[in-house]
Amino acid sequence: MNLQRPCTTCIPTSSSTKGFSLQKWRFGLGVFTLVACMGGMLAWSGFSLRSAQADTIAAGSDNLQTGWYANQSGLTPDQVGGGTFGKLFSANVVGQVYAQPLVSQGTLLVATEMNNIYGLDPGTGSQKWTRNLGTPFNPADVTCSDLIPRVGITATPVVDSKTNVAYFTSKSYLNGTSGPAVWYMHAVSVANGAEQKGFPVQIQGVAGNDPTIKFDPTKQLQRPGLLLMNGVVYAAFGGHCDRKPYEGWIIGVSTAGKVKTLWTNEPGQPLANNPLGPGGGIWMPSSLLSDADGDIVFSSGNGKVPDVTAGSNAAHQTLAQSIVRLHVQADGSLKATDFFAPYDADLLNKNDSDVGSGGVVELPSQYFGTKKYPHVILQVGKQGYIYLLNADNLGGRGQGPNNSDAVINRVGPFGGVWGKPSVWPGNGGYVYITTAQGGGGSGKLKVFHSSVDGDGKPTLSYVGATSDTFGFGSSIPVITSSGVSSGSALVWVIWSPDGSGVGGQLRAYDPIPVNGVLHLRYSVPVGTATKYSPPGVDANHLYVGTRDGHVLGFGSPVNTPLSGEALNLGQVVIGKKHTETLTIKASTHIILTGKMISNPDFSIKKSKVKFPITLNAGDKLSMPVTFAPTSVGLEAANVTFTTSRGEIPFSLSGTGESKKGTLTVSPSPISFGGTSVGGTPLTSTTTLTNSGATPIKLEGYDLPNAPFHVSGLPASHSTLAPLASVTVTITFSPQKIGSYTSVFRIYTTGGVATVPLSGNAGSPANLVIDATTIHVGNVPVGKTVVVSFTLQNTGGSPLEITISKSPSSDVGFSAVTDLPEGTVIAPGQTLTVKVDFSPTMKGTAKDTWSFNSNDNTGEKVVTFVGNGVAA
Repeated sequence: MNLQRPCTTCIPTSSSTKGFSLQKWRFGLGVFTLVACMGGMLAWSGFSLRSAQADTIAAGSDNLQTGWYANQSGLTPDQVGGGTFGKLFSANVVGQVYAQPLVSQGTLLVATEMNNIYGLDPGTGSQKWTRNLGTPFNPADVTCSDLIPRVGITATPVVDSKTNVAYFTSKSYLNGTSGPAVWYMHAVSVANGAEQKGFPVQIQGVAGNDPTIKFDPTKQLQRPGLLLMNGVVYAAFGGHCDRKPYEGWIIGVSTAGKVKTLWTNEPGQPLANNPLGPGGGIWMPSSLLSDADGDIVFSSGNGKVPDVTAGSNAAHQTLAQSIVRLHVQADGSLKATDFFAPYDADLLNKNDSDVGSGGVVELPSQYFGTKKYPHVILQVGKQGYIYLLNADNLGGRGQGPNNSDAVINRVGPFGGVWGKPSVWPGNGGYVYITTAQGGGGSGKLKVFHSSVDGDGKPTLSYVGATSDTFGFGSSIPVITSSGVSSGSALVWVIWSPDGSGVGGQLRAYDPIPVNGVLHLRYSVPVGTATKYSPPGVDANHLYVGTRDGHVLGFGSPVNTPLSGEALNLGQVVIGKKHTETLTIKASTHIILTGKMISNPDFSIKKSKVKFPITLNAGDKLSMPVTFAPTSVGLEAANVTFTTSRGEIPFSLSGTGESKKGTLTVSPSPISFGGTSVGGTPLTSTTTLTNSGATPIKLEGYDLPNAPFHVSGLPASHSTLAPLASVTVTITFSPQKIGSYTSVFRIYTTGGVATVPLSGNAGSPANLVIDATTIHVGNVPVGKTVVVSFTLQNTGGSPLEITISKSPSSDVGFSAVTDLPEGTVIAPGQTLTVKVDFSPTMKGTAKDTWSFNSNDNTGEKVVTFVGNGVAA
């Protein structure tokens, strides 16, 4: 974005060169430069007016949650892949590290689930200080095993850069080591760990928007990263494992140590009348988004969803399965001002397809968006559809054509997401999403390019992915670069084989796929990875917190005595073996004295590698690695060599394939959105795959009820070969207005799969013109009179003007309103069209404006009649 205005005074400068004055400011996304030139103009560049002003260090890099770290000039692909980048340290901590490590004023801040906080040296990992904040909560108290064995500090803190104070929450017990739980808000100095005056603050009270609902700390989990705005720290809460009663909460605590506000997204659902509780937990693994002063945006999970009849009015709504905008009121309370929920939110509840499994991201408007839609929010959840939302009008529920979604665009599905998209504005704009399937290993790191559709609306085009599989729990990606300079960026992600995180790897990929595949630039084992949590980034370093009590630091320069790429052994049937070659290279003299492999399904024959082995600089050592899986799914291991220069690990991975044929279906469920009765049918596809090693027989189908229809099905009793797929087409062609749901079920010898279906049908578009003939009357020659008429779409579907022939007979009538062919009129919308009459001679003049549209009612003509008279 470039804004220019006259410059009438000189500007204080921090440096100057050849008639230009430079002053750097921090604003939202990062640093922009204010340039005052001798010619008297100001040019502002490199910032977004949409981003909230905040001088903070927090998760997601910025308040728009882009995940883009734009000032990392020392992390280019050549530098990271050149042999001098590597592990600087591994620091031991007590507890699992789910909070993203942050660096502030020369101290690396680390928080753990055992309620321990640490200040470490960011270059060496040496401990500067540490504190324990009390007994962590035992999740067995609520019979939840999602996060075990303890819950202490889960969310990423937020640091006030001006004061170097970090704010974060911790869960403990009100008294002793058991009983009622308590949540505290802390404020500690990053320099020495000292708690600030007035803290910790116990989080308690009732919802300001519904005093009948009381915050229950035992049932609530605080997972999203914190937001600091205008002297108040905001934290979001959800439940443990859906153990009710729980709600979604946003709670604000002032930096002076006072609880300022409690707000719930499930008002009107008092627990006295609803002992199971409404749900609506805010458990996205990213942070709260803020794109304007006083605004907070987030996504929520399953629970009591907003009413379709509410339109886009967020006030007093229950807001589960939603993207919600809150605004801070003058008294400090919070009010919902806008929201979006999928039209089939009830069905998503039924299928446990949470919208809120993924966090929200707003695209920086100086690089993305269009004139009509400059502010675009991305959101993707378990169902795998990417929603492109208008940040200025999120869309409500069922407010699109035929009660469908009122969104800019919806693309996909591309696989479930338990993280969030991340953004690279360079090279035309890219978005990266780590996909997965719950508990399985069928995801990838996928890449999308920013573009516009045929109507000129922002959209995303799928352009590639990683070559290998990502397991459930793999992290949110982050992007490092030197501004938007081409060739400077890398996409970083913590790869996991499955939800256990065992065998996790830190990986770096080039940002632009080649022939549809991302190039792996760097990988290294990190131990047991935490679920979803991305690495921290600062000053050309990366920091990884692990589930096995370590914080790893990576950077340059390091002297890596052995190097080699991660080895993927592909898919292997259980009971079979497959061997590939691992090659390592020495950069200096080194003696290998032994090896250890962390997973017994991987092996290296002793007869093939006999220790000790001496290598000199430049020497290579190749050895056969065998993978013999004993279980189905993605597996990982480290082969660690004991050497004269310490232990050096390398990553191994492979996928165990079932001996028996196994049916998998994707995507499922399928949401068609809305169409008009009798209009063009909507189509989608789903793919049936035999993911096992033996053929499966397709025994039969339960076809969905009308108006859903399935075509392209293989014949009953036909077979599907190992790893073979067949894609079938599902059509939605309603003949009556209404909301429809059904299921498509497939029976095979490899299992039964069910695909839920949904769609809405509304009335067709209908063009109504309020006049067929307009009499202007007498108009003096040389004078002008303006007349008008209206076009209204009284139907339930978008109306497209396919023909628009304005007056053109040169008798004095001309169009004032520009109404080109292709204009779309939304259901219920009215357009006013103006025409002026400027007679050039005396006498009667006549002209027409003809229209046609997609309402299939034929041509409509408006006739204009006027009379020129003497002036």
